[in-house]
Amino acid sequence: MNTLKLILGICLTISLTTVSAQQVPFSSQYHANMITINPAMTGESDYGQAFLSHRSQYVGVQGGPQTSYLSIDNQMMDGKNGIGLTILNDMTDILSRTSFMANYSYKAKFNEKSNLRFGLAMGLQNNRIDFDKAQVVDQSDQILFGPRQSQTVFNLDFGLALNLNKLQIGFAVPQLINSQSTFNNSIGEKVSIYNQRHLRSTIKYNFVLNEAKGVIVYPMVMLRAANGSPLQYDISAVLESKKAGWIGVTYHNSYAVAVSAGIRHKNFTFGYAHDFILSQVNAYSKFSSEFILGYKFGENLEKQKQWNDEMNIRVDDLVESKKEQEEIILSLEEKQDSISKELAIVKEENNRILRENERISIEIDSVRENLKNQTVQMPVVTSNPKKSDEGYKSGESLKYLDENNQAPAAGYYLIIGSFGVEKNALNFKNKVIMDGMSNTALLLNTSKNVRNAYVFYSTNKSEVDAEKQKYNGKFNKIWILKLN
Repeated sequence: MNTLKLILGICLTISLTTVSAQQVPFSSQYHANMITINPAMTGESDYGQAFLSHRSQYVGVQGGPQTSYLSIDNQMMDGKNGIGLTILNDMTDILSRTSFMANYSYKAKFNEKSNLRFGLAMGLQNNRIDFDKAQVVDQSDQILFGPRQSQTVFNLDFGLALNLNKLQIGFAVPQLINSQSTFNNSIGEKVSIYNQRHLRSTIKYNFVLNEAKGVIVYPMVMLRAANGSPLQYDISAVLESKKAGWIGVTYHNSYAVAVSAGIRHKNFTFGYAHDFILSQVNAYSKFSSEFILGYKFGENLEKQKQWNDEMNIRVDDLVESKKEQEEIILSLEEKQDSISKELAIVKEENNRILRENERISIEIDSVRENLKNQTVQMPVVTSNPKKSDEGYKSGESLKYLDENNQAPAAGYYLIIGSFGVEKNALNFKNKVIMDGMSNTALLLNTSKNVRNAYVFYSTNKSEVDAEKQKYNGKFNKIWILKLN
């Protein structure tokens, strides 16, 4: 075992001058917290979440990699922006590093189920080397002895995530700017650590088993690459319930098969992954283990988002309703303008009729005044019986029509005027009524097309004769029509 520790110590020390292996944290449960592999996934959920994780790789080998992280992320109220924080501590034998990264993401929405996310993670990374932890056989080797040293550099990660309904494609570039930390060993030689730029790519497809309960199963493939390191890949299959948890299997090529399981209860999540090592290292270590603890918060944001979506729909409906109402109002205003114009025409016509009536009234008053100024020659009444019917005319009621177009009743009608023009008959009738003779009506002689205006009707001839005396001198000609 001492020989193995010596070999590992030497290999790790040599790697400080020219790093060509994978430097980014390794995990078997990244599918449960995608922010750790791609900053574009920051704030992807409709609620806030925090995760605490610890991974022990090559359990049983002293100085084996130990990785711990704390991540917190949340979605902004607008649903487009996400923010987060990741604190990572990674130790491998005499090497260790701690990073503090602030995450930001933006979502460009295509439709309800498709979008493109952009992400950045930036912050500081402290790289440390502790020669005192090196275990060697040759205690006289001065290169491996020296004080603990640290350097802090700026670090930047970039990521993209394309979501097309149930398909998700991710691309990330950790350690984008290739920062460098330089140390001095005990004999004055400079030793450098480079943050090698890495590439990560993932593809995932969700098969929905129960949409109401949020049960899905998905395959996922990840590719990892770095300059000077062979291409690595993971193949995973995960059965997940949004409420209960998950079960997953991952094949890490040339390394191990990992089995992971998680439980969700209320706002808490607990997960464990066990790596069964397949490489030659299994002669010294049979497994690696990883724990993850999560907490979900800000569920009100999800409800608030749903409420906002409902309110936006209502606002859209109100806007559409407002447009319809404005169109109706505009249509009514146009109709009102048309009706106003028609009313103006009708008013003008009424005024014209009133002016015409006034003119006719003046003419009638003038005629009446002229009649009063003329000397009336009254005929001499004698006792000749043949003259007893003077001023009388008779006819058949079937040859006449009243104002209801019905045959008038038989009897005696006191006639005060006769007209061959209907308009003149109506004007005369209206004028007489305005003068107080409200009983005035018209009889149409259908054979002669003459309208007779009468002011009194009775079946008793004596009554009609008596009524006739009241109107003498008021009209030009007064006579009695007897209808049989």
